[in-house]
Amino acid sequence: MKKASACLALLFILLSCPLWAAPVAVKPASKVVVYYFHGTYRCKSCTRIEALTRQAVQQGFAAELKQGRLELRVVNVEEPANRHFVQDYGLYTKSVVVAEYQGQRQQRWQNLDQVWSLLGNEPAFKAYVAEAVRAHLKGRP
Repeated sequence: MKKASACLALLFILLSCPLWAAPVAVKPASKVVVYYFHGTYRCKSCTRIEALTRQAVQQGFAAELKQGRLELRVVNVEEPANRHFVQDYGLYTKSVVVAEYQGQRQQRWQNLDQVWSLLGNEPAFKAYVAEAVRAHLKGRP
């Protein structure tokens, strides 16, 4: 009788904790996205901002790009599908924004508002972008 009670108790416990339950979700790795936002018309300065941003990201973070921890996206905010970015980031001109994501959810972002004033100083421009990207990769804006 004691064996039967023990077996029934064990059976109840096993049936209450199904082995086929979904595994606990693992938090996805974070990703940093560097956006360059522009309009349809692009002046010489606008294309230079894109080029210097691209160089800073590709030269300074090749490993992170290859690993998928970092991504560069060039976005025309005048296209209907992209207009929401103007409100999302409070854009009023061509801009570089660094955003950190955890899975599909954005955690924080930073508008690099000094890109226009640093445009004439290539080393300072690249250092400014690289510093922001590095900070976001480490999880601090």
